[in-house]
Amino acid sequence: MSERGRSSPTPVNTFSFRKRDGIAVALLLAANLAVLLSLSRPVVFTAGLVLTCLLPGYLLTRILLPVGIVSDWTEKIVLTMGAGFALLILGALGLHYVPGPLRPVHILALYDGLVVAFIVILSLHRRTDRPPAPHPSRYRYLLLLGLILIAVFFRLTNLGYSEFQGDESRALLMAAGVIRGEDDILFLHRKGPAEILVPTVSYALQNSATELTARLPFALASLAGILTIYLLTRRLFPRRAFAAPAAAGLLAVDGYLVAFGRLVQYQSIVFLMVALAAWCFYRWYENEKPVLPVLGALFLAVGTLAHYEAVLVTPFLAWLYWARGRRDRWSLLRWVQNALGPTVVFTIVAGIFYVPFVRHPRFLADTAGYIIQGRIGGGLLYNNIKDVFFRATFYNSTYYILFLSLGALLLVVYQLRKALRPPGLATAAQLTFITGLVVAIFSPQTLVVEGLSLAILPFALVLAVLIASSRVTDTFKATFLWFGVPFIVALFLTDRPKTHVYTMFPAWAILVGVAISQLGADLRSRFNAGAWTVRTLKAGAILLSTALLVVFGTYIYIVFVRHTPDFRRDGYPDTRPPLYATFYGDWEPSGGGFAFPHRGGWKAVGALYAQGVLQGSFRSNEESITTSWYTRQAPWCGDSPDYYFISHVTHDRWDIHPNRVRRDNNHLGDVWADGELVLEIYTSKPVEAPVDYQLAELEKVFDEATQPDVWLWGLKTPVPRHRVDASLGEKVSLFGYDVTEQVAAG
Repeated sequence: MSERGRSSPTPVNTFSFRKRDGIAVALLLAANLAVLLSLSRPVVFTAGLVLTCLLPGYLLTRILLPVGIVSDWTEKIVLTMGAGFALLILGALGLHYVPGPLRPVHILALYDGLVVAFIVILSLHRRTDRPPAPHPSRYRYLLLLGLILIAVFFRLTNLGYSEFQGDESRALLMAAGVIRGEDDILFLHRKGPAEILVPTVSYALQNSATELTARLPFALASLAGILTIYLLTRRLFPRRAFAAPAAAGLLAVDGYLVAFGRLVQYQSIVFLMVALAAWCFYRWYENEKPVLPVLGALFLAVGTLAHYEAVLVTPFLAWLYWARGRRDRWSLLRWVQNALGPTVVFTIVAGIFYVPFVRHPRFLADTAGYIIQGRIGGGLLYNNIKDVFFRATFYNSTYYILFLSLGALLLVVYQLRKALRPPGLATAAQLTFITGLVVAIFSPQTLVVEGLSLAILPFALVLAVLIASSRVTDTFKATFLWFGVPFIVALFLTDRPKTHVYTMFPAWAILVGVAISQLGADLRSRFNAGAWTVRTLKAGAILLSTALLVVFGTYIYIVFVRHTPDFRRDGYPDTRPPLYATFYGDWEPSGGGFAFPHRGGWKAVGALYAQGVLQGSFRSNEESITTSWYTRQAPWCGDSPDYYFISHVTHDRWDIHPNRVRRDNNHLGDVWADGELVLEIYTSKPVEAPVDYQLAELEKVFDEATQPDVWLWGLKTPVPRHRVDASLGEKVSLFGYDVTEQVAAG
């Protein structure tokens, strides 16, 4: 056959379409049947995930992306996940905008309709086959599988062990509000609605929510994000073979991403959507297909629906757009045409939520002030280097952060040498940058002029030099912007960045992966490596990489996966092995303590309320947002409550003077978990004898009692079941009230 004959497209086999579509229809029917028959919770959860995320995401990806753009099954997986989460979030948001409670039938109707419509479109859409793309070697697949399994271990092991902490409880309480039809509840949140909408769908379909089922979608998003970074790095730097597995391996054991992959929180959605937006724009930079930046804009917009900090990837995207236009010598009309589609898609998708969000009275009354004063701050420039470093070395081992820092420093120094001519100028720039870095870290007051910190200067100037140089490739420039802009914003333009620095870690890992690969190439070149030497270097690299992953990963296991002993609460810093030295001493850095294992016995309290053993108001030493989820319809009372709950494992402690409670009240019972006393119950009523309760025996009772009828008094802006808005004199108004629908005798 001629070369022309082999490469020409041919119509796709009709039978293969029917077979593939038949499988989709079978999955659709099975998912509906599982939900309608109210099968077991794991089955309904899986059915809901397939129906509302995986199946529509897969079909939409097939519709939007031309044959040949997606080269292998790994890219199909991440695009399916990304498109699926986008449809899940946007679909749930659309259903919430329809007045009234959210019922399972509404979810089934919407996603059944979407899936059927996608199948019809595919059946009418004539597609052609292309020559199959070359498959990666079996070794590469095995390496990638090993890295993903490492990431799976750190994100899924003991995922349902810990009770919800405050931010998770808030998301689940608001999800309950969405289900029961509270129209304004998403606008009472200070950020995007994705972390509420993702658990809302499974909550509505199951009519209950557990820690495991609520967290699992976010863990899956985190895993898909790591795979996306691997695929993106492989395309960004194809000549640096080790860069992609190095970046993926570093992110697999990154403490921030592990922590957020184990929570009902927005960060994993941002991570996935930002990585996919970057992948789409870079593929468009390589390829003519105009659908790619439009799809990238969709992912970016959905990322902002998780949190507006997703826009920090925009410099990466914008630089690729600029570089593509300059390379192809676009006319003014072409510049506008290529920007129009992505801009319109981003504006519409993000605007669906953010336009009513900023117009809601709560935005100016609370949210705007929180963002400007509470996060960004009222100053102009800051120096958060030590604060960020200390917190990063609490979520990660000190060695991990030093490794990333050294890798990035080496790459910057190397790129400065490449960017500047003559060599003397490059050397001067390198020494100036290193000197400025040392001064900013060890003598920050030296850079303070009239109360203004100028620590930003070495970093901003180096970034500007690298971007301005014609000797630095566009892919390097885009990646430096992806890392540099969030880095500068967090460390020098924000008063309290806290854990939001996670946004710079994906690009940071990519750059370090490139630095490692570059170092390996330099070693091979310096030693004029033959075949035997190359094999030796590869073996040494594998052994060193394995050792580093063990060192980095062991710390993450101790901190986030292992729960006995409890890293933070069972005698820290003694729970930290001597191997893991720190610069901040024995007191953990303040500001954000997410995903550290904790079990305070609150599910037992909720179960006792569900069984009627406990009836009445309460007060506790745990924050109200958490306790309101677990006590369901029990009122909190600051003065003379019916019960006092004293948890021995608190996430955000409230002071109620436990010894005074024990002295002035009667001991009703204790909650035990794994042989440890975790919670004490006291009451003002007479007690014959205290009772011991085993948490393991009561967990299922509570899980069955988590219907969406929970009271929402614990939110910052309470949402009562019954609104009143009555004035009680000049200084007091009755906002509304909740009332128990069933009252027991006595």
